[in-house]
Amino acid sequence: MNTQDRIILKSQKSFMAAILLSLCLGPIGLLYAGFWSGVIMTILMILSTFIPKIGYLLFLLLWLIGPYWAIYVCTKDNK
Repeated sequence: MNTQDRIILKSQKSFMAAILLSLCLGPIGLLYAGFWSGVIMTILMILSTFIPKIGYLLFLLLWLIGPYWAIYVCTKDNK
């Protein structure tokens, strides 16, 4: 039996790209950092627009949370 060591290389995600994409594109840019993070944020932002009075404030808050969430996901993914 021939045993060989295998090394699997995984490309790391860029923090700067994740931050810029999530700032410019919102939840769609968060898809770069993590697919499910982008999907969850997109759903939350769509649902926030249906809340009367504070929905748009919540939308803005979620938009501003996006870059921090992108940093967290990239950090977790790059380990």
